[in-house]
Amino acid sequence: MREDWDEFMGTKKRTNKTHYSMGRKCQRCQRFITDNNKSGICNECLRLAPVPEPKHKMFPESNEHKALKQVGKQFLESLGVSDIRFERSVISNLGRTKFDVAGKLNNQYVAVECGGSEKRKLKVALSITSEIYILPYNSNVPFKFLSYMTICRQCGHLLSCKVA
Repeated sequence: MREDWDEFMGTKKRTNKTHYSMGRKCQRCQRFITDNNKSGICNECLRLAPVPEPKHKMFPESNEHKALKQVGKQFLESLGVSDIRFERSVISNLGRTKFDVAGKLNNQYVAVECGGSEKRKLKVALSITSEIYILPYNSNVPFKFLSYMTICRQCGHLLSCKVA
């Protein structure tokens, strides 16, 4: 064991040796792994391992939600928005978010969230878009979302509007 370790460390440069100071090995193939590896399994074994089933199953999108997206698309078209896409993923310095329907108007994103949405997602969305609209279930008219508003996570209806 010690000979293997010495031989392995001989292939590493001085700066890389600090990442292997604990002498940990992969639980499957017994290759040496870095100290900051939390899984205890090397990248090669992780790549070859079967993908586990997700802990929670994603539900298919409802027909009602698909219909809301079409209404959202028509609304964006009426505003003159171009490059409209469904399920558009956008990255900002606060994180990544996916909009139900989004497009560009004057080089700025304009988005429509159909149904309810998480507060964190809306906070990220406000940092990315110039305008975000919420289209609640059982409604055909979206409303402009502002930072002081609180909406229902499930249906998207306005819960409170505290003007500061």
